[in-house]
Amino acid sequence: MISSRPPHGGRSANAGAITLPRATDLGRYLQNASLVLGLFIGCLGLILAQSDHLRVSAADTRSKGTGDTMSEAKRLIGALANHNPAPNLVGDEMGKAAVFDKKYDWAEQTRVHKLITELSAHAEETWADLVDSMDDKRYAITYQAVNSGYNRSVGDVCKDIILDWLVAGYVPHVPPTARASGQARAMRTAVVGYRRVKEWCLQRKSKKLYELQIEMCEKSMGWIQRLRAPEKEKRASIQAIRAEIKSLQAGKMPRAPEGFRAGMPVRLYPPRR
Repeated sequence: MISSRPPHGGRSANAGAITLPRATDLGRYLQNASLVLGLFIGCLGLILAQSDHLRVSAADTRSKGTGDTMSEAKRLIGALANHNPAPNLVGDEMGKAAVFDKKYDWAEQTRVHKLITELSAHAEETWADLVDSMDDKRYAITYQAVNSGYNRSVGDVCKDIILDWLVAGYVPHVPPTARASGQARAMRTAVVGYRRVKEWCLQRKSKKLYELQIEMCEKSMGWIQRLRAPEKEKRASIQAIRAEIKSLQAGKMPRAPEGFRAGMPVRLYPPRR
């Protein structure tokens, strides 16, 4: 016989029996158990809800990250605008010299040049913004090329960066004789006319950068044939460009340019005190 509680002042007659709580104690026990179970279920619900919230937050973060990347590209491009007025260019078609104001802040030139390097390194990610900004007329930087000075706008710099990447697959393979005679400069804009770069890019906005480089390489071979260079050099050049095309097709990654304005290098003006 199982006793619900031992007699007052002594032990149960059956010492080995299992002692159960009284009905009132059992009720309180069940009530407490229900309360604990309810709290557990409530906490579990909060945990699941928080988990869903975290997943949504992660998605929001990724979305915002994309937006931030876009705005960061726009911010960097906008920061190309130089706080100095553009210097006057004095001379004729044979060459022009830049005449800088005495108060010209040369630190601005350094700042803008660093931004150009940064944007060029991330051209693929910022491509759409670079194309979109080609019409920005704000003054950016002045440099020397072929013994003449040039004032470049924000849009000019964006176009230069784009051209650097578009021609990166074939300009390094221009025949040495053509390079030495300055014909490589013409090859930089021969495939796509300088004034048509934005239009050309917009017509191909669905293509990846390496695909644009392949198209440029394919079209460049016809221009290589027109260069004033030994036939042996031109054949070697075309063979190298064909190999470049195969490499781009296999790797599906664009080739980085040799430097800013590849094929037509420029120099910064030294600071003047």
